[in-house]
Amino acid sequence: NIRLFGNGGEMLPENNAIPRADDLTENALSMYDGGDGVFNPGDYFLFYANGPHSIVKDSANKRFTHIYNVYSDLSYYFLTFDQGAGKRIQTAALPGNATVNVSSFNEYAFYEKDSVNPGKFGKNWWGDEFNDQPGRYLTRNYSFSFPNTVQSTMASIRVRVGAISYSGTSTMNVYANNNVLQSVNLTQIGQSYSDPVLRVSDLRSELMPSGDNLNLRFTFSKGNSGAFGYLDFFEINLRRDLVFNGYLNFADWNSVGSGQIAQYTLQQANATTEVWDITNPLVPERMSTTLSGSQLSFRCDASSLHRFVATNGSVVNTPVFVEKVSNQNLHSVSGKDYLIITHPAFKAEAERLAAWHSA
Repeated sequence: NIRLFGNGGEMLPENNAIPRADDLTENALSMYDGGDGVFNPGDYFLFYANGPHSIVKDSANKRFTHIYNVYSDLSYYFLTFDQGAGKRIQTAALPGNATVNVSSFNEYAFYEKDSVNPGKFGKNWWGDEFNDQPGRYLTRNYSFSFPNTVQSTMASIRVRVGAISYSGTSTMNVYANNNVLQSVNLTQIGQSYSDPVLRVSDLRSELMPSGDNLNLRFTFSKGNSGAFGYLDFFEINLRRDLVFNGYLNFADWNSVGSGQIAQYTLQQANATTEVWDITNPLVPERMSTTLSGSQLSFRCDASSLHRFVATNGSVVNTPVFVEKVSNQNLHSVSGKDYLIITHPAFKAEAERLAAWHSA
């Protein structure tokens, strides 16, 4: 009777008209207890969590972007048991015959770190700082490995950088695998209250991959001795072959179309490999798969984009225990039930509000 609750941890939209859950949502999970229905030592369950930062579809350009959660770097879930049977991951309905075959997918990665707020106001935080003062650097390197990168398809890299300089023009040079990707000129800003805090540039470039490793180097040239450079974020979109390595999170834009049914084929899989459709991350569905040698295949409706995760349970994250939370109790006022948070500081006020609402 293990049950898991949580809303994913992503940042809520600021537009109040957008629907959202007003309570904790029960998440579907998959139990691995040897089939005896008892949670013994060594048993475990798996669930999928998006994490606090949102990966957003860019349908027009068939790629991805992100929304960084400015309030939290963690997602929280609530675990309970002996409160009735919990929600379990169900097997997805099998669609008709495939109309398109999928052997590669759209990979996406981003880097963003909120470290400094140059204007000291608002939510616009910036990450790594570029300067030659002690403990700071004019050059920074970032390395990524994307196994089985498709070498014949262009990769897209978006970079957002900024600079503070009151005279002269600063330059941020961006290199990909030692080749110049962008050379961004950042002009000076004024000292009026109406002038921007930083001079900002947000650019996207494309390059042909040259292997599975991508090394980005940022080098800042100061417009004057007091200039500072900043990296807000960068995003990487490229394609990889569907090769299973213990854990794989994937989606394919190329197969999406009206009436399409896609057949995905994963290489280097085995009998313990399973695939979940995580398009709705709170209620994943297990895909019906077929294993032939080391090739695992499954079919799915492709009229809209679906995201999947393949796992054999060997490469997973383990949640960290935070604290035990008291049960929330129903409180009866004038024959009606109200949920009262049991902290003493709120009980009297909650009872007063409940009585007023009842009246």
